[in-house]
Order: sequence, then structure tokens, then C-alpha cells
Amino acid sequence: MEDDHEYIFSPVFAVDGRVSAVCGTTRLTTARKRAEAVAEGNRRVLQLIVEDKPLEDVLSELMRTAELQCSGKAYASIMLLDSDGVHLRHAAAPSLPRAYVKAIDGMVIGPAAASCGTAVFSKKPVFVGSIATDPLWSEYKDLALAHGLRACWSVPLVSTHGEVLGTFALYHPETRQANESDLRMVETITRTATIAIERKLSDAAVRASREHYVQLVHGLPTAIYTTDAQGYVTLYNEAAVTLWGRKPELGKDLWCGSHRIYNPDGTPMPLDKCPLAITLKEGRPIRGQEMVIERPDGTRRNVLPYPDPIRDANGRIVGAVSMLVDITESKRAEEASRHLAAIVESSDDAIISKDLNGIIKSWNGGAERLFGYQPEEIIGRSITVLIPPEHFDEEPGILRRIRNGERIKQYETVRRRKDGSMVEISLTVSPMRDQQGNIVGASKIARDITTQKQAERKLEQAHKEAVAASHAKDEFLAALSHELRTPLNPVLLLASDAAGDSRLSAEVRAQFTTIRNNVELEARLIDDLLDITSIRHGKLSLNKALISVDTVFKEALRTVQAEIDQKNIELIRDWEAEDAVVEGDSVRLQQVFWNVLKNAVKFTPENGRITVSSRRRDGQLIVTIADTGIGMTKKELGQVFEAFNQGEHVTSGGAHRFGGLGLGLAITRKLLELHVGEIRAESGGRDQGSTFIITLPTVTAEMQSNSSRETPLSPISRENGQGTPLRILLVEDHEPTRTTLTHLLQRRRYEVSSAATAAEARELAGKRDFNLVISDIGLPDGNGYELMNELLAKNRDLRGIALTGYGMEEDIAKGLAAGFQVHLTKPVRVQSLEGALAKISQYLNKAA
Repeated sequence: MEDDHEYIFSPVFAVDGRVSAVCGTTRLTTARKRAEAVAEGNRRVLQLIVEDKPLEDVLSELMRTAELQCSGKAYASIMLLDSDGVHLRHAAAPSLPRAYVKAIDGMVIGPAAASCGTAVFSKKPVFVGSIATDPLWSEYKDLALAHGLRACWSVPLVSTHGEVLGTFALYHPETRQANESDLRMVETITRTATIAIERKLSDAAVRASREHYVQLVHGLPTAIYTTDAQGYVTLYNEAAVTLWGRKPELGKDLWCGSHRIYNPDGTPMPLDKCPLAITLKEGRPIRGQEMVIERPDGTRRNVLPYPDPIRDANGRIVGAVSMLVDITESKRAEEASRHLAAIVESSDDAIISKDLNGIIKSWNGGAERLFGYQPEEIIGRSITVLIPPEHFDEEPGILRRIRNGERIKQYETVRRRKDGSMVEISLTVSPMRDQQGNIVGASKIARDITTQKQAERKLEQAHKEAVAASHAKDEFLAALSHELRTPLNPVLLLASDAAGDSRLSAEVRAQFTTIRNNVELEARLIDDLLDITSIRHGKLSLNKALISVDTVFKEALRTVQAEIDQKNIELIRDWEAEDAVVEGDSVRLQQVFWNVLKNAVKFTPENGRITVSSRRRDGQLIVTIADTGIGMTKKELGQVFEAFNQGEHVTSGGAHRFGGLGLGLAITRKLLELHVGEIRAESGGRDQGSTFIITLPTVTAEMQSNSSRETPLSPISRENGQGTPLRILLVEDHEPTRTTLTHLLQRRRYEVSSAATAAEARELAGKRDFNLVISDIGLPDGNGYELMNELLAKNRDLRGIALTGYGMEEDIAKGLAAGFQVHLTKPVRVQSLEGALAKISQYLNKAA
């Protein structure tokens, strides 16, 4: 505190009486001013205590007063001991730097915890004259010095009961020891602070006790309310509000807070006849008188009231307290229990209870009918009386699981009747618990499933027969496919070769093209039969890669171009999405487009029009194929993608006038689903044309950069990598196919050795090395898979092409597993064979 001065000025008179000068004196008034300030501070502290102001306000004012009483600069603070008895928290520190207060708030007391923590720990005053050198401040020294604090005196605040409440501390900006005056001041402040804190704690305890009582009542889960002597409600808890469905008005609602009350039989109960009213009138508790209360929403609850009179010290009744026990659920439970007992007894199922030792405790009519025992014959006996010896090991496991709280559901087993006969049952076993939740036994529900099991066995046998028949059908279709394809193979090979032979006249090539197209149509019908079989068995799979839809579509279009030209159909192509790329199987997508295009050509009359368009939208490629053909009725639109469906036109003007099996569009839809796409059909009706819309998800540029598209085939190489012609071992038991292939391969300057059996192939392979094997799968003395494995064991560089009439997905998978690089399904174009040879040449060139 800065010093205060008092100035006194007096005039100096001359001889003539005039003021000739002024004389001034001054005196130090700091002590008086400080005393006045301290007195005013103490007055304010006492006033705050009397006015019951918050403890923080009282202590803050007291700290300012303490700072005034110091002869030099000082910062006073009060820290209170936390409820855990370990940490100190600031209660008042009006002048201490805020950063310092925040840093030490929550400090842990101890034998060397600065001045305050040590004083509380030791319950003795701690006066540190130099923070910089005192070991008690080693942990907090840098913090204190950084805030300009050089000395600290701390005195513990001890209650009248000897409990340490906290500490009073004085900080100084210079090193300083306490004198007697300082000690007296510290003692006075400490005493005043202790009184203020104890009073607040005492008042808080009284309030807490009163609030605890109210909270106790409000926190009880049971409805509690009180009234005065006249019966007006004075207090109620939340459970009572929940029960009543309303909040009564204190001092106005009489005897009960319910909307209405009734007797258990449903007749109205007068308010002045309710149990609490009787208690107030007669001065006695009422017990066991049930009543029904009605809420404002009309719902009712059954309650048992427990009213008791409240008396004063002289025994006079001053009110009443009542507890309302809601027994609605227990009454419902009793009713449900009665219903359950009736259900159990009337159930056709055997319902049995047993204890944890397997002793039967209850036995219903269903059990009596199922097992033949009367209740008096079986109750008290072990459940094992029902178990055949070969099933004795089941019971210990069941009891063990029940003890663990498990429920055993739909357990099928066999049990023994009283007459010794066996019965197949479905058994459900559940743990039974007492009111405390302890498992005390098990309930068992047994159902006679003899008839059901007989039906299941019949159904299983029928299923086996159906599976066998389906398998036989599949094998028949595969064999039929092989038998139908094989004779077509040499025809298609020769026709496709001749159709592309420029040495022949255009007229001759056209004739061969007709042969080729019809053979391929026949092969397509066979493929459709096999594909629909694979779809139904879920065996149709894809070989996916990133492919150009434009390229695939053009290839499909090429296969039907001759028919388009033949019928003089106008083809309009509006292909915007030329660069669209999808992830898919190029062969299968070509089949999709071929099916739809073929369908459009088939049903569009001569001189008609087919419009093809493509566009992108929201990550999708949309391909539309619209024709001006016969169109579809609403019924046909709903069935167009069903297998073997050919529409109403089949019987219009002559059966089957458009041909086909009605499989192409069904296969198309499934193939698109496997590509995460879809197809839908639209038509305005008969003779209004048809439109098919195909949707496929496109691949983003980022995905394209991270993946590779299908590797295009290199130009055909007839060499094996060392500059000499490829040496081919041809294994084919069908003589026309073998002769045709030999002729075509030799014309393309390959060295060909042919064999009709596996034995002949082994003999040839033993005499010379081959680069490539072209082998049928079905051979008279074995199969091509085994042959390829044998040949590969001797020559690991050998490559193979499977050329077979077996074209199912599993056939292709077997071929790849056996070592074939390419699988060609008969009949095959010579161009497809050339493509396969090109692929094999790539392998050989890389190996070289």
C-alpha cells in the first residue's frame, strides 16, 4: 500500500497585520487510513456472513481485508480441502495472478507440497520467507517466481472438531519473515475464515438434511404422499404423479390425488370413505383394503394403500402419510398364470417340468397322452424313465446347458412310452428361474413328430430321385449336345473356311455362308438349352475383363448383318458412347447383343427398320434396340423374358411361324444380371414394333488406368518360336472332323499328326515332340483331360486346345485345370480355331 500524507497550512502575519507568508506542515496518515480500511473490510465481512451471502463472496472480502492489514504488498488466498481429502481447491484469491491460481488449483497435499499443501498435511503453520531457497517449494518454485511471488505464509484452517478445512495463505512479492504483528493479523483472519466456513458448512448440512428427506421421498419408486389434519395433500413424489396420471394441487386436493377411485368390484368409492380419510377420522393405520384408481386418460390401476396417521409431540394427529402399492401387474400376472395353467393343461404337446437333478415336478394332459403315464405314476421319478438306453448320454448334456442358462430349441430325438414303444419327438427345453432369477429347473415341451418325420423321409427320397433325374437330364443334355455338335463340326469348319475363301466366286461363297449361318443357328439352339440348364443350377459364370462395348456390339452385329441385308432392313446406328468400357465377359455380352439383334431381325418384316443407339447417363451405359416389327401385347411384355415363352404370335396364323425355342431373352436377362445390369422391353402393341433397353454400369477412367483390357490376339504365327512350323498332335475320334481339321491345318502350313484314340496319341507323342495338342474330350479309350495330364508330365512346354462337344461351364473349368489353354465348343468356325492358334502362338513366342 502506498503511504498517505496529511497537509496543514497556516498564514504568517507581518507587523502591519498583513499575511506575509504561508507555513505548511505534513504528517504521514498511512496507519490511520489502513486501520479505517481494515475496519470497513471487517464490517463488510460480518455483514456478508449475517446476510447469508455465498461463501465465495465472504471469503473474497475477507482476503481483501487481510491484504489491507499487511504493511507491505501482499496477496491473500483461501484454499479448501476437497472431499477426497487429498486435493486443495481455491475458494478465494482476489489478487493472486489468475494464471498462477489456475496452475496450482487441485494441488495434492503432502510433506513437501509448497506452503499450503504442507500446512494442510501437517496441520501446522508454514512460514516460508524465501520461496527461491526453501526445499518445500522445489516443485512449485519456478511457477511462483515467474509470477513475482517471493515469500508465502500459510496457516491451516481447523474446525472446532479438529478437522482440517483448508488453508489461509499470504504471498509477498519480496522475501519476508513474519513479525509479531503479522502473526496476530494472520491468526485473526484465520479464525474469521474458519467461523465463516464452518457456518456455511453447518447451514449446508441442515439444508442437505432437509433436502435429503425430500429427495428420499421423491426418489422412492413407490407412490408416497402426505396430507394435513384436514386431509389436504401437502406433499407427493414423482411415483405418485406417474400412478395418478396427474399432479394434484397442494392444499386443494382432498385425501387422494387420483382422478376417480373405485372399489375392486368397479363400483365408485366416495372420497371420504377412502382408506386415508378413515385413517384421519379414526386415527389408525389401514391395511389390506384394495382400491382401483382411474387416471384422467381413463386407464385404471389396482393399488393397495398403506395410510398412517402423523402425530405431534403431544400425540395429536397433524396429518397422514400414505404409500400406494401398484398391484396391477401382479393381478395381471395371477390372471395370466391361471390362463397359462389352463393352456398347459389343454395343450396337445407334452409339457413337463423337472428340477436340476432331472426329477419330474409337473406333468400335463399332453404328456399323459404322448407317453402313457398318469401324473401320479411319473411325478417324482427321474426323467430318464422316458429315455432309451442308447440316448442316456443326452440328459447330462441337457442339464449342464440348462444350468448355464441356455435354451435348447427344436431338438429332435427319440423317447420311450410306458408300453415300451418308441416315439420321435421335437424337444424344446428352457431354464426355469425363481423370483431371484436363480435357475431351479427346466421346462420341456415335447411334440410327436412321427408323422412329420415319415413325410420328411418321403420328401427326402423324392428329392433324391428328383436330383438324380435332374442329374440324368443334365447328363443326357450334355451327351445330346455332344452328339448333335460333333457331326456339325466338319460342316461348319469347311463352310466357314469356304465362305471366307476369296479364290471362290461370290455366288459360291454366299452358298457356303448360308450353310455356315444355318449350322451356327443349330449350334446356338443347342447352346441355349445348355445355358438355361446352367442358369437353373446357378452354374453360369463369367470371365470378366475390361472390354469395349462398341467392339463387342460390332462383332454381334456382324453375325446378323447377312440376315439384315437379306430382308432389306434399314439399320440406323446412333452410337454416341463409342468409348464406353465395362467390366464383363466379352463372349457373353456378345451373346446378349446377338440375342436381342437376332430377335429384332426375326420379327421385323422385309423393308422394315431397326434403330440402335447408345448413350451414357449417371455412370450407366444405355443401349437401345428398337424395331418396326410385329410388336408385343401387354401380356407378352409380362412374359417376354420367361424361358420357353414365344408369345401369342406362335399360334397366330400357323404354329411356330417364327421358329426358335424361346430361350434367348431369358438367357439374356440372366447374363445382364450377372453383369450387374438389366434389360427391359417396351411396345405399343401388336404391329407397333418393340424396343429393348439394355443398361450396364460403366468403368471410370481411374479404374481403367488401374486395370488392363482384354489382350488382343496377335497376328497368327504358324511357327513355334524357333522359326520352324508348329507341330500339332490332333486327337479326334470322329473321322470326318479329324480329316477336315487335318486338311485345314495343313493348308495353313502346320505340321499335323492325327490320332483317333488316346493310345494312338501316346504312341505318337513317344516318337516326337509336339508344340500343341488339339484334342477331343470324349475318346473311345479315355478322355482328353487325362491325356493332357499325361502329355504335360513328359513335356511341360506343351500347349493345348480342347475341341469338344461338351460346352458346360464345368467342362471348361475341367479343361483349364487339366492344362488346356483354350476351350472350343463344337461346332467351331475355322476363324475361331485360327484365333485359338494365335493365342497359343503368343504363349510359345513368349516362352521362346
